[in-house]
Amino acid sequence: MIPDDFAQVLSEMQERSVLLEKELSDPKVYADRLRCRTLNMERKCLSQFFSAFENWKNALREREENRLLRAGEQDEELRELLE
Repeated sequence: MIPDDFAQVLSEMQERSVLLEKELSDPKVYADRLRCRTLNMERKCLSQFFSAFENWKNALREREENRLLRAGEQDEELRELLE
């Protein structure tokens, strides 16, 4: 579960990412090397953040799946392996 304030920031970051992609798809942006470089650096930072965020969400999901498996498992040895 994501707190509302974090969800809002995440939404704004996703919107910014879409705008960056749109701006970088315009060939005119490449005429200004500094602007192009700045946009690409920002896109890279956002991409790294979203990748880490996905990894975090996957880890939380896997932890919950393991918790459910462990709770329903009758075999003590297998339950220990799932911890």
